[in-house]
Amino acid sequence: MKNLALFVKNDIKPAFGCTEPGAIAYACAKARDIVPGKVLSVEMSLNSGIYKNALTCPIPGTPDMGKDFAAALGAVAGDSTKGLLVIEDIKEEDMVMARQLLNDGKVKTDLSGIDSKIYIYAKVTTDKGVGEVTVKNSHTNIVEMKKDGEVIFQNNEEAAAAAAADDCVNNYTFREIYDYCMNGPIEEMMFLQEAFLMDTALLDEGIEMDVVPMTKILIENNSGKRVSDDWQKNAEIASCGAIEARLSGAAKPAMSLTGSGSHGILAMMPVFSIGKAFGKTDEEIVRAGMLSCLTTMYIKSYSGKLSALCGCAVAGGTGSAVAICHLLGGNFDQLCQTIDNMAASVVGMICHGGNPGCIMKALAGIGSAIKSAQFALKGVSIENVHAILGNTPEKTMQNMAYISSPGMELTEKYILDIMKNK
Repeated sequence: MKNLALFVKNDIKPAFGCTEPGAIAYACAKARDIVPGKVLSVEMSLNSGIYKNALTCPIPGTPDMGKDFAAALGAVAGDSTKGLLVIEDIKEEDMVMARQLLNDGKVKTDLSGIDSKIYIYAKVTTDKGVGEVTVKNSHTNIVEMKKDGEVIFQNNEEAAAAAAADDCVNNYTFREIYDYCMNGPIEEMMFLQEAFLMDTALLDEGIEMDVVPMTKILIENNSGKRVSDDWQKNAEIASCGAIEARLSGAAKPAMSLTGSGSHGILAMMPVFSIGKAFGKTDEEIVRAGMLSCLTTMYIKSYSGKLSALCGCAVAGGTGSAVAICHLLGGNFDQLCQTIDNMAASVVGMICHGGNPGCIMKALAGIGSAIKSAQFALKGVSIENVHAILGNTPEKTMQNMAYISSPGMELTEKYILDIMKNK
C-alpha cells in the first residue's frame, strides 16, 4: 500500500503568521543573503494571490501589516534558514529599520499578473551589491538567484513540476485515499499530532494576548467555556479561534497545509475537537485527520495554491466534512454524499486576502461541513444531476476546483481592483 501520508508529511510546515507575508519576507531575506550589508532598497513583483493575501495581513510579533512591511522586515532582519518562520525572532530595532525603509520610499511592489500559481520576485540592493531571488509554485521554492545581475543558481522548474505531477495525491481515487486512511500503518500518520498541538498552542496564545475578539464571543456563547457539552460550538472555537489568532498577530506558528495555515487549521482542528468530544482514540482522530488532509490536498491540486476562491472553506472545509462524517459513524458512500453536499454549498465563496475577515469564512466552512455530514448520515444529499456535481467524488472535487481556476480569474482581478483602490 502506497504511503499516502508522505504527501501530507512533505507538505505541512510550521508558518509564522500568514504564509504569504512569510514567503515575501523569506524571498527578501534570501536576496539580502546574496549581498550581505546595509539594505538600501527593496523591489518586488508579486502574482495576484501573493499580492492580495499579503496586502493588509497583520505581521505577527509587530503592530504592523502588509506586503511592503513584510518585505522590508525580511530584508533587514529575516533569517532565511528558518523558511516560513523567517521573521520569528525579530526585535524592536528591526521593526524600526523596516519602517524607515518604508518611510523613505525605498520599498516598491508591482503586480506581475492574475493567476493561481505562486510567483515572487525580490530584488534587494545593499551597500555590497544587488541580490535577486525568484520563487515559483510553492512559498519557498526558489527557481533562480542572481548576484549583481549574474545568475548564481537556477533549477529546472519544468522537470521538477513534471516529476511532482507523476506522484501527486490526485493520481489516486477517493476510495484509495479512504482505504489508506482507514487501514494504512498508523505509525506513518502519527506526525499529525504535532499539528494538533501547534494549532492549539496558537489559539492559547491568541487568547492570552487578547487579540481574538470574535473567538471570545464564541466562548461566551458556549457557556463561557472553551470546551463544553456542545461539540459543534467546541469545533468552531478550536478552528476559528486558531485562525483568528494567526491573522491577528499572535506570536506562535500554525501548521500550514498546501501552503496555508488557515487550510491546515480548518482541515485538522475541527477533526481533533470533535474526535475528543466523542471520546475517540488518538489513532481514530489521526486517521480522520489524514483523510481530511488528503481530501483538502486533492481539491487544491486542481485549484492551484492561490486564487479568488476561499480554499480554506471550500477545500479545508470539505476535508473536515468527510472526516467529521467518518467520526460520526459514516460509511464510504455517506462520505461521498458529504462531498456532494459541500460542493452544493460553499463553492463560490471569494478570497479577499489574509486578514481577520477569514474567521467569518471559516465559520461558514465549519458550519457547512457539520451540516453536510449530518445530512449524509441520514442518507440525504444533493443528487449529482444538479449544479456542478459530478458522477464520482473525484469529478465533483475537480469541478469544485475548476470553478476556482480558471473559472474565477476575472473575479480575482475585480477583488484586487477594490482592495488596491480603497
